[in-house]
Amino acid sequence: MGVNIPTGFAQLGCFGTVAGDAEPVYITVGLDLDGPASVGMANDLFDAWAASLDSLSTTNWTFEGVILKEGPSSTGATFESDAAPVGGLVSQTGAPINTAVLVRKQTSVGGRKGRGRMYTCGQAYEGVIGMSGEIDLSHQEDLEEAWFSILGLWQAVTGVVGPVLLHNDSTTPTPITSFNVQKRMATQRRRLRP
Repeated sequence: MGVNIPTGFAQLGCFGTVAGDAEPVYITVGLDLDGPASVGMANDLFDAWAASLDSLSTTNWTFEGVILKEGPSSTGATFESDAAPVGGLVSQTGAPINTAVLVRKQTSVGGRKGRGRMYTCGQAYEGVIGMSGEIDLSHQEDLEEAWFSILGLWQAVTGVVGPVLLHNDSTTPTPITSFNVQKRMATQRRRLRP
């Protein structure tokens, strides 16, 4: 069952591609809005995400854009950024596509409903992950700073209150208070995508 996007909220889908795989990778998060969504808003959200992570991303990764879907889920408008794609700047071979950095969406609410996660691509590469499947501490700290920056920049976009956890029922979305980068890499338990 998909998430419910109430009126006054939106789902942000940040997407990019890995060299050699034309199928885009999506990273999603909910947003609390206090103004109408637009292509300009989508561009501002994209710029904050790409600029904060490009210096920590492999050249095998390209930030392609964002899609912003307003609530309500069934009838809300959809806007896609029209900003130019941005490539990563680190000249190291990226981890395979079934390996990602796990970023936890933290809220002030306890229990399963009060937490979420994102699997982000492009920021894992040979120089920062070891055989144990863990990210170097310095890279983890740099990623924490980048996600702290993204949180602030998204909150500064005109019409955006901040990121939220969207739920699959009719309850009000829960505000996200921070993004926390996990030390251990996340992997899919299946073979690589076609």
